[in-house]
Amino acid sequence: MKVATHLSEDVQDILHEAKRCATKEKRELADLDILKALIRTSRLFTRQDALIKRAGSSPKRLWRIYQAQNITSIPSGLTVPDRASDIAQAAQAESGKCRVEIEHLLEALLDCPDPTIQHILKAGALSKEGLEKAIPKVKEESPLRFTLYCFREAFEVIVVVLFLVIVIKQGLGEFRLIPSESMVPTLQIGDRIVVEKVSHWYRAPQRGDVLVFYPPEPESILRQDPWSVFLRLTGFSGLIYDKDSRIDTAFIKRVVGLPGDIVDVRPGVGVFVNGKMLDEPYVNEIATTCTLITYCGPVKVPPHMYYMMGDNRNHSADSRYWQFLPADRIIGRAVFRFFPLDRIGSLADARPSPPQEITQ
Repeated sequence: MKVATHLSEDVQDILHEAKRCATKEKRELADLDILKALIRTSRLFTRQDALIKRAGSSPKRLWRIYQAQNITSIPSGLTVPDRASDIAQAAQAESGKCRVEIEHLLEALLDCPDPTIQHILKAGALSKEGLEKAIPKVKEESPLRFTLYCFREAFEVIVVVLFLVIVIKQGLGEFRLIPSESMVPTLQIGDRIVVEKVSHWYRAPQRGDVLVFYPPEPESILRQDPWSVFLRLTGFSGLIYDKDSRIDTAFIKRVVGLPGDIVDVRPGVGVFVNGKMLDEPYVNEIATTCTLITYCGPVKVPPHMYYMMGDNRNHSADSRYWQFLPADRIIGRAVFRFFPLDRIGSLADARPSPPQEITQ
């Protein structure tokens, strides 16, 4: 007999599983290994599952009967031609190049002399007559079944990928594109940055942190329809970013005032916090305005709020105009610039001097 050179996907899976179990127990492959692997590796939408069901049984039923046998050892002493794996491997096709399908393996098991296997198959109502009737019907259904299987596999992959994307984006971090010049010279238009979301579990934002956040207006500023929420959760909103869409509009600024601080922006002089001027080597230029409102002077940052300013002080819409940032609007902390390549680096290098080093 000519030995098969091609195995169907189902047969490959079954033989691999059977050999793995036999190797693990340091013994030769036997028919019972094939049967065990057959009913353990059954998959919906495959010919394997369809053939067993059409023949009058089910993988779950066979598995229950197998477990009920309380099998503690594998029968030995079978001759080579009697072993299901060898019979399936030796099956021939008209062209002389055999492709071993699942029905060859099932037929070999049904003809197997092992009494344990015969008992399991008979108790599971799986017979050679039932299999012969099932094969033509399953072959007719194969194209549709294969299509359904492909759709199912693709759906599972998409679901898993989306789940991982959401978990990573919501729990670890995300990438963002800088769309404006408000953080020049620290960040330029078109820079790509990494925004981490882990540190907020063990530390509050600190003075000098560069934060990415949703605009400090009410939640209704962002669209809450299912599609918009999905785009925000997955991060795909960046692919269709539109400032007027209100899907995922985000700002990026630096923390200047912490909760309880008294912040005083003095035009042409600098920023004072709690009566002392900040040393800010990262700013583009000193602010020439304190606010668009007529009032200029010290303001106290409320609890759970932050006073934010852009490094490009005269080209930044920040807390001077919309006042304070609520903590629950923070998306994460910008920590690293990964593009352009010639400007790769950490964003934690430029920070204000510690409070005790702030000079009048």
